[in-house]
Amino acid sequence: MSALGRNERGAIMVLGLFMAIFATGCLYYLVGIGEAIAQRERMQDAADAAAFSSAVLHARGMNVVALLNMTMAALLAVLIALKLVEAVAYVGIAFAIASAFPTSGGSLVAVAPLTQVAINARNAHERAKPAIQTSLRALRIAARGVRIVMPWVAQARTVQTVVAHYDPPASFGFAVPGRITLPTRDGSYDDLCKKASEYVGDLVAAPLGPANELFDISEVMGGVLDAGSGWLCESEGGRRPAVEHGQRIEHPLLPRARACEEYAQRANADLAEHARLCEQGERETAAAKAAVDPGTGDCIDGSGHDCRLEGLYELRAALAQRACAPRATGDEQLSAFTWQTRTFTRRYLWFDGQWEVDTEIVEGTERYLFRGGARPCGTPTASIGPEWSAARRRDGLLVPICHNVEAPSGPPPLGGNTLDVVHTEVLQIFGCEERVRVRREIEGEQGELSASGEEGQEMAPQLIAEGAVLGEEDFQIRAVVFGSRSQSSLNAMLANLTSPEAVEEERHAPVWQKASELGRIAIAQAEFYFDDANAASDDLLWSMKWTARLRRFRLAEAEPAQLTADDVSDALLHGADDVLGTIDDACAVFSTEESLCEQLDLFTVSDLIAH
Repeated sequence: MSALGRNERGAIMVLGLFMAIFATGCLYYLVGIGEAIAQRERMQDAADAAAFSSAVLHARGMNVVALLNMTMAALLAVLIALKLVEAVAYVGIAFAIASAFPTSGGSLVAVAPLTQVAINARNAHERAKPAIQTSLRALRIAARGVRIVMPWVAQARTVQTVVAHYDPPASFGFAVPGRITLPTRDGSYDDLCKKASEYVGDLVAAPLGPANELFDISEVMGGVLDAGSGWLCESEGGRRPAVEHGQRIEHPLLPRARACEEYAQRANADLAEHARLCEQGERETAAAKAAVDPGTGDCIDGSGHDCRLEGLYELRAALAQRACAPRATGDEQLSAFTWQTRTFTRRYLWFDGQWEVDTEIVEGTERYLFRGGARPCGTPTASIGPEWSAARRRDGLLVPICHNVEAPSGPPPLGGNTLDVVHTEVLQIFGCEERVRVRREIEGEQGELSASGEEGQEMAPQLIAEGAVLGEEDFQIRAVVFGSRSQSSLNAMLANLTSPEAVEEERHAPVWQKASELGRIAIAQAEFYFDDANAASDDLLWSMKWTARLRRFRLAEAEPAQLTADDVSDALLHGADDVLGTIDDACAVFSTEESLCEQLDLFTVSDLIAH
C-alpha cells in the first residue's frame, strides 16, 4: 500500500479525462452551431424562393392581362380601320367635288370609285363586327379571370415550391400579396377605343414616308382619329369627326368660278351641272390670266391690242385689289402676290433751300413691269409702300395702290443742284394666294354603343387599379416559411442524459422558447414591377414588360384587416380589391393550422427579423 501511495503513474489521466470530456462538449457545440446555421440558411432560401416564385407568377399574370388588352385593341383596330377607309372615301368624295373647279371637273371622275370603296368598307365592317365584339367580350371575361385567379395560382406555387424543394427543414409556407387580386380594375370602352385608334394611326403613318410630308396625310388621319375615335368605334355619343387640313386658295375668284364653288355646297347638287359650271369658271379664269402681258402686265387681247379699260382684265384687277388687301385682324396668310409696277425717273431741282420737281418724267425712263413675290404694299414691311389705296380711278386715270414717290432729303451733292430719282408705283394687283384651314365633316352613321353603359363595359380592358403606385404595397409579395423544430446532435445527447421533466422545463424558458421558434420561421420579400421607368401609368397594361425581383424585407404598413377566409370569398365575388394587411391577417387566411399563426405572436417580428 505504501508503494501504491508513492506511485505517480497515471496522474495525468485525470486531467486528460476532464479535457476529453470538455473537448467533446466543444465539438458537439460547434456541430450544433453548424446545424443551426445550415438550417437557418436553408429556411431563408425557402422563403426567398417562395417570395420570388409568387412575384414571378404575379408578373406573368400582369403580362397575360396586358396581352389580352393588346389583343382586344388589335381586334377593335380592324373595325376602326374599315370605318376609317369608309370615312376617307367620303373625304375623298368631298375633296373631288370641291376640286372640280380647279381641275375643270376632272376630279369628278373619282366620285364613283370612291363611293364604291365606301360601300365595300361599310359592308365588310358590318360583317366583321359581330364576331369581333363577341371576341372582345370573351377576352374581357378572360382578363377578369386572370386578375382573380392568378394570386391563388401563385399561392399554390409557393406552397409547392416550399414542400417539394425545401422539406426538410421547411414544412409549410405561404405568400402575402398586397391585394387579394392583381392590382387592376375595369377600364372603359373609350380606353380601348383610344388605344385601338393609336394602333391604326401608327399603321397608317408608318409606310407613308416622304408622301406624308408632301400631302399632309398624317395630318388628315390624325384629325379623323383624334376628333372622332368614338365615332369610329361606334360608341354612343361619339361625335362625327371633321377633317381639318391646310389648303391654298387662289384670289380673286371670278363670278363663274364663284358660281361653281357655291353650287358644290348644295345638298342636292347635280354632278353634271356642277361640272358644267366649273368648266365655265375655269375658262373664265384662264381667259383673265391670258389677258395679262407676262412682260409688262398690260392687257392684251391676243393681237397685242391694249385692253386695259375693258373686260376680264379690269374685273380681275378690281376683285384682286379687294381680296388681297391687308387684313384688319393682322393675322395674314396671304402670299404669292402678282402685280404691275410703273417705274419712271423724276428730276428734282434744288431751289431756295428745298427740292422742287423740275421734270415730271424724264423722257425714255417710264417702264411697265409684271412682278411677283411677297406683298408689295400695304404693310410696314412691304417692299414698295406701307399705304394701300382702295380707289381704282380718278379723272379717268389709275390711282396707284401704293408708291414710293417722295422728294429727296438732304442738300444736293457737291457740284450740282439737280438730282434724278427713280420712283415705283404699283398700278394693278392681279392676285394672291391664301393659306387657310378647311374643315370637312365626315358623313356616316352615329354610334350604337354606350361607352359608359353595360354594352360598352362588356368590352372594356383592364387598367392599373386606382391608387396603385409601382414599388408600393400593392406590388409587394412577402413569404413566410415554417420549419420543423431544430434537434441538433448536442440537444439529442443532452435530452438522453437529462430527465424529460428538466428538458421540458428548459424548453419553456422565455429565451429558449423565442430563440427556438425564431429558428423555425423565415420571411422574405419580392415585388413585381414594370421594367420601364419612363412609362406612363396609362401604358402599364399595354405592354408585356412586367418582371419580378427580390427586395429587402420590410413589414407592411397597412393596419390589420382581420380578414377571414369567408371575407376573402365575399370580396372576390363582389369584385373588391381589399388589401390583406399584416402577415398575421394573411396567415389566418392561407394557413390551415392555427398553431403556426400562434408562433408569429411569440416575438415582435420587427425586432428580430431583418433580411
